[in-house]
Amino acid sequence: MQKLEVTDQKAATTATPQLADPIVPPLTPDDTGLFPSQAVSTYVACVSPWIELGSKHPVIATVSRQVLNLEVAYASFCGVRTIIVPGPCGAAVSNDRVDIAQYARAIQEALKVGGRTTMTVQLSMCPEPPDSADSDGETLGMVVQSRLSSKQIEDLQGSNQYEFMTNWDAWNEIRSVCNYSQGLGVGKSFVRTN
Repeated sequence: MQKLEVTDQKAATTATPQLADPIVPPLTPDDTGLFPSQAVSTYVACVSPWIELGSKHPVIATVSRQVLNLEVAYASFCGVRTIIVPGPCGAAVSNDRVDIAQYARAIQEALKVGGRTTMTVQLSMCPEPPDSADSDGETLGMVVQSRLSSKQIEDLQGSNQYEFMTNWDAWNEIRSVCNYSQGLGVGKSFVRTN
């Protein structure tokens, strides 16, 4: 975004130069307190809650996928056997199936990276309205949206039409893309109230 601002160009123009996607650096000891030990196999790890694997914004989705793979690979290296991944949220669980397929491919890749780990995807029992937040922190998309105009946000979000069986359909698509892997499970995500 900063390179576009410096050259006074917009991301939606046809004259936008090709910019390489950002590359997330590997984890360092400053990033985590998790290290290989005998007790680690009893731990349940949670990946970063701010990742958005089903984001319509390609850079957010790419960075989220890289972070997921780094964290899963490191947790697997340390000996963690169970990893909890936040489920698709917001616009990802809509009638637009592209986001779910993108999310499912990222989970499939992480299952291969994780080797013998079990991944639990958090999904609520029924869809949450778009304005309800099921996490305490910000997601990567929230940070980007805070810097975008309302028109750009509307273009990214598309239509948010929710149906009762949407989460079941999302879970069914995720597990079918992952070939019904035995290393994949579903878990309930809890909505926190203040």
